[in-house]
Amino acid sequence: MFRTAKYSRRTYAMLVYIYSMKRIWFRPFKMGYVAAYYPVRWQGWIITLMVLTSAIAIFSRIDAASHSASDTFFGSAPYFIALGAFFDLCTRAFGEYPWWWKRKVKSKK
Repeated sequence: MFRTAKYSRRTYAMLVYIYSMKRIWFRPFKMGYVAAYYPVRWQGWIITLMVLTSAIAIFSRIDAASHSASDTFFGSAPYFIALGAFFDLCTRAFGEYPWWWKRKVKSKK
């Protein structure tokens, strides 16, 4: 990663710290009772586009083979639940912690 001979020990430690900091890919937003994440870096946009294109491909493939709307719904629901769980795990792993979930510290008097 870095050569220790080129940098002093303090500069090397600072560079390692900067590289190891958590980079935020998603930020939370809240609108009334609805809370969601939106991408803020290119990695977040890639994951979002990957999930959306997968959902469209799955829906179109199942819709072409089904005979009714209920067949399409029940055939695609497990895949959409799995895609939603994958996206939720990615947003929680690489996203900022929502401010409205933080505990309020009561002051001791």
